[in-house]
Amino acid sequence: MSHLFLAAVHPGHPLSDAGSRAAPTVRPALLADVVDGLARAHPLWRPLVHHDADRRTARRLIATEAYEVWLLGWTSGQGVDLHDHGGSHAAFRVVEGELTEIEWTPGGIVRHRLRVGATRRSPAGSVHDVVNQSPSAATSIHAYSPPLSSMTFYDPVDGQPVRREAVAPALPLFDAAAVGRLLHPAGDRSRGV
Repeated sequence: MSHLFLAAVHPGHPLSDAGSRAAPTVRPALLADVVDGLARAHPLWRPLVHHDADRRTARRLIATEAYEVWLLGWTSGQGVDLHDHGGSHAAFRVVEGELTEIEWTPGGIVRHRLRVGATRRSPAGSVHDVVNQSPSAATSIHAYSPPLSSMTFYDPVDGQPVRREAVAPALPLFDAAAVGRLLHPAGDRSRGV
């Protein structure tokens, strides 16, 4: 069983692959544990789910120096376009509905149909798209490390970069340390839990 990890990972920590980067990073496998753990804590995020027919919604749940977590709402037909996450690793889990991940690989396009409970990892440098091709709304939880600063978008025919967009940070809705204490299997020992 994976445990929820919601603390900053410092360079040199065994779970970090920071190397010479200024900001610590968390590997995709651990990001997957983070989104899986938060998915199980649905009373925390479920009241924040929002779907907008005009655009995909995004709410930044948690932000640390090493990673951030977003709650995304998708209505039918909404997607992102083929993109990377700059220098960030990523992982996401479908918590409601169904999404399709479209990966750009050297061998061509690969599609993954993702139902509730499906988790995907995306190492830095990966190029993909996520789309809601189902008739119903979908919700997903995404983690990025280090926090997103830019995304490059690619032509779906030749895979060439088309544009690069800065990602503006939003204030997180939760304090990572408080959520970590609340959700950790050992509880908050300072309160005798």
